[in-house]
Amino acid sequence: MWFGTRDGLNKYDGYKFTVYKTEVKDSNSISNTFITGMEEDARGIIWIATRGGGLNAYDKAKDKFIHFKHDPKNPSSISSNLLTGMSKDREGNLWICTEDGLNYLEAGKNTFVHYNVNAKSVYEDSEHNLWIGGLTDGLHLLDKNTKKFTTRYTQSPVTTQKLGSPGNSTLSSRNADK
Repeated sequence: MWFGTRDGLNKYDGYKFTVYKTEVKDSNSISNTFITGMEEDARGIIWIATRGGGLNAYDKAKDKFIHFKHDPKNPSSISSNLLTGMSKDREGNLWICTEDGLNYLEAGKNTFVHYNVNAKSVYEDSEHNLWIGGLTDGLHLLDKNTKKFTTRYTQSPVTTQKLGSPGNSTLSSRNADK
């Protein structure tokens, strides 16, 4: 079992914990210890979102981390190192929430596509709809065909479909009824 905390990545093998922390002199260590999300892909790579260190891919067989950090000179890099959450869709692609928008990482690729939407959490429902919980502006729905967002619920005085109380419409977790 894997656990992400504000103080590192923890692995429990049924007998003991192994804690992965940043080691300044080791470029193969995790880039940041504040973990905000994790997903495992079909190849067994564990993807770790961090608050300040970007995205990490942990290769269990090699016991090393690969870092994906924002590079202002590379428009295909992740848009920010401040990650707030992430989710894997049915095709195995990663959707990563950052303080500078939503990022899409296609399975098996190393380039990011950026979406200009305020993102705190992301969830794909049973009908393959992608829902994005905003940092401050409610709930959005992505049409995967047109790549456009529809704001569904906000804390706006002009809509009857409101979410949360004024100044408190951050969505930070997700789940679905079965």
